[in-house]
Formats: sequence, C-alpha cells, structure tokens
Amino acid sequence: ACDSKTGQTSGSNSEEVVRVVIYGSSSCSHCKSFKYGLDKEGVSYTFNDVEFSDELTLEMLQVVKNANVTGPINYPVVVVDNAHVMIRPELDVVLDRLK
Repeated sequence: ACDSKTGQTSGSNSEEVVRVVIYGSSSCSHCKSFKYGLDKEGVSYTFNDVEFSDELTLEMLQVVKNANVTGPINYPVVVVDNAHVMIRPELDVVLDRLK
C-alpha cells in the first residue's frame, strides 16, 4: 500500500528486514518491471515515489551524491543494504548483492 503523505510503499512481506530501497516513479515502466521482479523473487523493498515528493527527490539526490555516483540519474535508483547505490541496475545485479 502507498502512503500518500510520504510516497512510500512496501513490497512483498513487510515483516522482513528491508534491504532494498528504490527511488523512482510510479509511472516509470522500468520501476514497475523492477518491482515486479523483486516481488516475484520474494524480496522485500521500500519504494520511494519521487514523482510527487520534493523531499524524496532531495533524499535520492543526496544518497547518489554521498555514494559518489556520477553521470545521469535514471530510474530506478536502487540502494542495497544502505551501502550499494545503483542507477537503473539489472535485477540480477541486485539479487547477487543480496546473497
């Protein structure tokens, strides 16, 4: 379910420790397919919809900056274990980080 105040949603089983945070847009086809892939694999995640939240957009930009990731920012921006920041990664890359 989406919290309309924060733009945050959770996928899969919300009782699990969430190791994946996604910044993106609910209208982004890459974000949708990425979330679908995580759901299919049973991976819990938090989705931060930056489309309507300046606060989440600024948070995403700070995360990318702190990780020294350069280049264009495309959705989804994925953070694994609060340490690995990836711009529009392949699902397999994220799943490997979770092993």
